[in-house]
Amino acid sequence: MDMYINLQVLATWLGAFTIIGTFVFGGIKLIDKHFLKRITMLEQEYKKLNSWSSKQQSDIARNAEARQLLVEGQMVCLEKLKENGANGCVTDIIKKLKAFLFRSVGETRSTH
Repeated sequence: MDMYINLQVLATWLGAFTIIGTFVFGGIKLIDKHFLKRITMLEQEYKKLNSWSSKQQSDIARNAEARQLLVEGQMVCLEKLKENGANGCVTDIIKKLKAFLFRSVGETRSTH
């Protein structure tokens, strides 16, 4: 039995490989397109969340500063009341406020 390749068999095999290759390549492109779309969507969501997180951190810092100013103002008012002779509960609240402030100095703030 002689082994030889005629032109018709070669063309049939090349056609079959071309069709198989086209389906495989098309399937890979379809999967790639789907994952690329999903990755792009996830990147956009990540950017939104990162932007939101930055805004939240900015708001937290601004609120902390505002609270600090309010406490300082209250302390000044209480000390002026004490200077003008209002003792008793004014002195007690000044002590409590100072104790709270000293405790809160040692606490760490979240950086996230």
